[in-house]
Amino acid sequence: MSDAADALLEKALVEEATKKSGLIWVRAAGPARAVWHVWHEGAAHLVGDGPGEQPLPEGLTD
Repeated sequence: MSDAADALLEKALVEEATKKSGLIWVRAAGPARAVWHVWHEGAAHLVGDGPGEQPLPEGLTD
């Protein structure tokens, strides 16, 4: 396979796995940790940092 085909396959595998899960592992400052997410329009959007929600790792919030 070409590098472009490999990259496309990798992206498709990540998207399919992420769509089927409620948690993803992310790493910012410090160790990796699981966070809730929602898949929307081709991207994982992290859910948290609001009142009563999970705190997101420092470095991942706006």
